[in-house]
Amino acid sequence: MKILLISCYQVDSLPGSFYSIFNEYVHMYKLFQKYNYDPYILTDRKNVPIHYLSLKERLTVILDILKDNANGKIIRIRSCIKIIRSLLQKNIKIKKVIYTHKIKSLSNFIKEMNFNSAIIFGGARDDSYIINHKLSKLKIPIIYIERGWLPQKNNLYFDLKGTNFHSSIVQSTFCSNVSKKEINNTNKYLSEIYPKNNESESDIIIVVLQMESDTTTQYFSPFFRSNRNFLKFLSILLKGEKVIFCPHPLEGKISRKKYKDIEQTYFSICPENTKTISLIPNAKVVIGINSTVLIEALAYKKNVIAYGKGIFTGNNVMMEADLNTTKNEILSYRCNQQNIDLFLTQLLRVQFNRKDISKLMYAINNLIS
Repeated sequence: MKILLISCYQVDSLPGSFYSIFNEYVHMYKLFQKYNYDPYILTDRKNVPIHYLSLKERLTVILDILKDNANGKIIRIRSCIKIIRSLLQKNIKIKKVIYTHKIKSLSNFIKEMNFNSAIIFGGARDDSYIINHKLSKLKIPIIYIERGWLPQKNNLYFDLKGTNFHSSIVQSTFCSNVSKKEINNTNKYLSEIYPKNNESESDIIIVVLQMESDTTTQYFSPFFRSNRNFLKFLSILLKGEKVIFCPHPLEGKISRKKYKDIEQTYFSICPENTKTISLIPNAKVVIGINSTVLIEALAYKKNVIAYGKGIFTGNNVMMEADLNTTKNEILSYRCNQQNIDLFLTQLLRVQFNRKDISKLMYAINNLIS
């Protein structure tokens, strides 16, 4: 059975960076090979970690960087050094990697190869829609993959409809066959992953930020594309409240400079080297646009306010706020704990640990067949 793993996103990062998404495809590629499938990876050369490229292809990437530099684009010196060093790395060969720049017609290629199914990680970006349309026209079923939630690390989930706001879980009717035993198992599992401390709830509001380049901000945030605008909006709305905002971990130390004026004028910033999730148990409210942390906050039965759309949309587990939502509505909101139990149980049903290979392949087989 031929499987096409599609990694063709136009990423807003330095060409040749060690993109974690491509590594997800490599992981799936090896799994499919092990289970006697015939996998192929379709990708743009710029999206491939450089240690998978031949020496010739690596040099092409270096030339791309120099061209970008000549065009006035900002190139991080540290990333350049990493790429230059990687020229000396041993090449990791994957036999069936197909580069888009070598294909004259994507539709003809897919048709001639006679793929049984395609797998796309995420699938929300504009360039994905083009590929989705071509696959649908050729009646090739698509499986969408995204990282899980509880926790995100080492977990994946699969969906035939899409991921995030496009997932089949959005606005779903909760399964009527959920037993008390399954809910008890959910709560037991979550209490081990997200242990509660003995401290009482504080009067602090936690604001969780997302990467501005993330699909959740670019495509599923109807009110804010900028974290600064989001924070300034909240500074007016939540005037007089104790608020700590937490930049996305991938922003690193840059965020401390980026949001310095907001920290000095409006809110406190999350203490350095502190994980956002560690602040959730004592928060009275958790606010964000769309983030895995918002879902993790539900494991603590917290009152969560979302200004974006996501897998939670329409499931009555968070307050889905808009620009007219008042401060009083936010502070008086109380989550529906029964719905949260059902929702989190549903999420645990569809997420699989990447290390549990037998369950992972069983889930994929069910979707493909």
